[in-house]
Amino acid sequence: MIKLENVTKSFGDLIVLKDISVTINGGDYITIMGKSGAGKTTFISMLGLMDRPTSGKYLLDGQDVVNKLDEEVSRLRNEEFGFVFQGYNLINDLTVEENILIPVMYGRKKQVDVEYLDSLLNRLDIKHLLHKKVNKLSGGEKQRVAIARAVVNKPATIIADEPTGSLDTTNRDAVLQIFRELNKEGVTIILVTHDISLTKDATRSYRLAMGHLI
Repeated sequence: MIKLENVTKSFGDLIVLKDISVTINGGDYITIMGKSGAGKTTFISMLGLMDRPTSGKYLLDGQDVVNKLDEEVSRLRNEEFGFVFQGYNLINDLTVEENILIPVMYGRKKQVDVEYLDSLLNRLDIKHLLHKKVNKLSGGEKQRVAIARAVVNKPATIIADEPTGSLDTTNRDAVLQIFRELNKEGVTIILVTHDISLTKDATRSYRLAMGHLI
């Protein structure tokens, strides 16, 4: 469970997030909308422990993470969250397999669940691409690789920032179906989107406006 209490985030004199309080329960499917510049990226950076609030509380499964050491926050981020981005954020010079295993390399166990990985590759239909460099892949293939990377450590929560924005309709629908299936299995989905049609799968939908979550 993620719980924010009166969270504010500012950069110098610029206040981006203002007094936000929200609870996201395990297994929720949340969508977040808002105009460009509304603070969506800042908000999900905070949710995913990539940034810290200027003030307020962040409780992750009851733990106050705001004052934890950077090393502990990095460990929690790697173990608890998976990230999917519109631009994929893959490393072009690496193979599909190498990209997928990056979170494992940075984890404490540094060991992959081979059976789970094999199942994941089959499910996402990318097993045949394993030894290909990602710069040779289509957009839909890259996004499926990005999803595999996001879930290889079996995170409790996936944060997806406009993950379908650059995909055609067929690949968009395939990615959304994967999120639906993961959510049915208990994974929390937090999806940032400009597309109001994507909110139909959500248990709750929010909008960021003027720094406030409404």
